[in-house]
Amino acid sequence: MSSRATRRLLLVDDRIVGRRLWPQLLERETHVVAVADGASALQCCAEQQFDVVVADYYLPDITGAELLRRLRARNPALKRIIMADSVVPDLHGLICEELVHDFWLKPVPLEEFWGLVDGRAIRAGSSTSRP
Repeated sequence: MSSRATRRLLLVDDRIVGRRLWPQLLERETHVVAVADGASALQCCAEQQFDVVVADYYLPDITGAELLRRLRARNPALKRIIMADSVVPDLHGLICEELVHDFWLKPVPLEEFWGLVDGRAIRAGSSTSRP
């Protein structure tokens, strides 16, 4: 994966607070593109390359799982993370089919963000445990 200074993150969250806050807090470490729905995310990925996509499970037009399925078909190397306020339906199945690399419960501690993406940090609420 590219260095932190050049990483590109697509954030898909229908909540405006997250779309405004994440780019400001992560601007020194990465370039963040934030969109509100699946259609916008698919359009962005058709026009730009991303290293990581973090998608809310509950989007207004499609589920985060369906969005990540479509993005995986376009770019299997894309790191895919799903987040939600609560556990999502069939989370185990999503992980087993290798659709998602991780699941995060909101709120995500931004100070741990890249550690979580890289699998270096373990926090309460993460669906995966790593040595």
